[in-house]
Amino acid sequence: MSKVLYLLLASLLCYSGIAQNLKYPEAPKENITNAYFGEKVVDPYQWMENPSDPRLESWLVDQKGLTRKYENRRVNSFVFQDQISRVGRTRYDDFNLTANNTDKKYYFKTQFSDSDSPADLYYKIGKDGDYVRLVYAKKLRADKNDDVIITDWEVDPDEKFVIVSVSHSGSDWQEQHVYNLETKEATNDIIKYTRGAGLIWKSNGFYYIRYDKPKEGRELLDRRTGQRICFHRMGTTQDEDQVVYTNPDISGVNSLHYFKSGENEVILSHPIKYRGLWKRTFSTVNMEGESFLPKPFFILPSNTSFDIECIFGDSVVMKTDMNAPKHKIVIALKNEVNKIFEIVPEYMDNLVTVNRLGKDKIAGIYSLNGKYTVLVFDLNGKILKRYSFAEGKKVSGFYADEDQDYAYYYVSSFYHPSIKFRIKLSDLSAEPMGVTTLPFNHENFVTKYVEYISKDSTAIQAYITYDKRLDLSNGDNPCLILGYGGYGHTIEPSYNWENIIWLMNGGILVTPNIRGGGAQGGDWAKAGRKLLKQNAFDDFTACADYLMESGITNPNKIAIIGGSHGGMLVAAVAVQHPEKFKAVVASAGVYDMLRAENFTVSGAAINRREYGTVTDSVEFANLYSYSPYHNLKKGKFPSIMLITGDHDDRVPPLHSYKFLARIQEMYPETTAILKIKENTGHSKFETLDGYYDIASSQYMFLFNELDMDFKR
Repeated sequence: MSKVLYLLLASLLCYSGIAQNLKYPEAPKENITNAYFGEKVVDPYQWMENPSDPRLESWLVDQKGLTRKYENRRVNSFVFQDQISRVGRTRYDDFNLTANNTDKKYYFKTQFSDSDSPADLYYKIGKDGDYVRLVYAKKLRADKNDDVIITDWEVDPDEKFVIVSVSHSGSDWQEQHVYNLETKEATNDIIKYTRGAGLIWKSNGFYYIRYDKPKEGRELLDRRTGQRICFHRMGTTQDEDQVVYTNPDISGVNSLHYFKSGENEVILSHPIKYRGLWKRTFSTVNMEGESFLPKPFFILPSNTSFDIECIFGDSVVMKTDMNAPKHKIVIALKNEVNKIFEIVPEYMDNLVTVNRLGKDKIAGIYSLNGKYTVLVFDLNGKILKRYSFAEGKKVSGFYADEDQDYAYYYVSSFYHPSIKFRIKLSDLSAEPMGVTTLPFNHENFVTKYVEYISKDSTAIQAYITYDKRLDLSNGDNPCLILGYGGYGHTIEPSYNWENIIWLMNGGILVTPNIRGGGAQGGDWAKAGRKLLKQNAFDDFTACADYLMESGITNPNKIAIIGGSHGGMLVAAVAVQHPEKFKAVVASAGVYDMLRAENFTVSGAAINRREYGTVTDSVEFANLYSYSPYHNLKKGKFPSIMLITGDHDDRVPPLHSYKFLARIQEMYPETTAILKIKENTGHSKFETLDGYYDIASSQYMFLFNELDMDFKR
């Protein structure tokens, strides 16, 4: 165990009950109002949006001291230390890596040399070689306070060079460094101002997507502009790079993406102006010539989604919700404009994803009522094989390239990591690969899929995971409800060691599939989006009601937790129904819904589609109605821990600062603390210590506020 984590845990003194005598630092208030369609909205903490304001720096120093004071009050810390050592730090094999049965020249991995340093990049020659360090992450630091995370790497077709992408202090801004795999030395080829988009090699150089250089001091706040595709020739500087294609939407709302689809072909997803409106288009680009000229083959219809899943020659296999809320599979032809045809119709089960399965098959992964089914089709849509899986298990994988003889899939749950299986493509028979060894008895736990009724009488389903030895009818079980409910994303039964810590200590983990998520298809996602966002809050709140009405728990034993969209969700729910919850952990959330569009990516098309925009009077009224920052009311409020990364440029930390200031002002008797992830972005952790610090802090907070003890 590292020194940082040891000191964090070992210094915690015996204490029980809710934190007392937390005197909050006073935050200055200013008489600031913003006008929207004639309505004036007071914003006394808008000054916190300026990261250079000296008042903010002083206030944050006080908040950090307050959090340390709170964390120094914890019972049985050494029991928790032991559980982290046994469960949190257990290393597993590469369960989630899709194996390839063809030999490669180079193999790569990231590895931590110690727990308080960022991971380095290692590589080896052939399967039987020894790994050697290629990239020492610390050497790429911009300054002594910078933490570097290696996010990706791409080897050139001749296997001589590798492009290594890195992020500084967790920012979404990235840069690329090129290394010579034969000499193990870095070249002088360095690319900046990218956002993690793909790199595509071509002869003696590569394509990449970049943006304008952000203004100094505004890197984490301002919207990105000037998106364009450039070509970098090896051995030259970035200033010499050729711009081959510029995003026609200069507002930055609609972005472009691309991926390599053949030896000399790229598929580009980009906006075009069509009859005065922006439309998303799929185009092919032939890389053989000097020009980068998109040739459109499919203009997406409005208000529908099309996801390219795999490609067979001129046939592009796509998943779509066009006239199919649960999704169906269609094929578009690259050599004919807007020529698509259906090969697999919509089924009752929701189509999660479609994968290539060798040279002439595809696998559709479906989900219904907490159970996964995988159907293997030929390219005419004929069902060749069906695989069924137990309730509460997540299935992934089912992918193989054209020249592979085997595919692999993985089965996970909330209480065990992925178990690997191999499929023989010639007859589609499956067999397990290896045995998973865990430092706890996972057979003690079970996941059930239950149904409850929301405010508008809609039936909602939820996963409930718990130790089978618990008495579910005692009305006093600590319950942790996990929330997300946005962007059509579904929280699936995947393994997280933090869940095990909660389950091992008598906690119940509850994961509702609320509207706004994608559990029941496209219509389900739309039913919790934009003007219907309140449905997501009602569905989540109804889950707490179900747990209480079923005799499982009571308001003093319910905690809610969420990150990103989930952070906003649990904050909004706590504001609307503070009497139903004892504690809240909200991470990297948007809490000021009225000013979110002013910063970084919040004005992008995907976010406007999810939330709406304050430039529309109806959508403004809706955003104002649930914005957590604006809707706090006098009375009681649950204990709350806000978590933010100080380098988060997806959801800037200003949201957490403003929200916390208002909570502490209005509820001086409520525990309200801020945990800042230093040198960290929206979701990335540069070191193991950073990860375990946040995990231990949030669980100590939950155990403290729910009056729980760590069990041996």
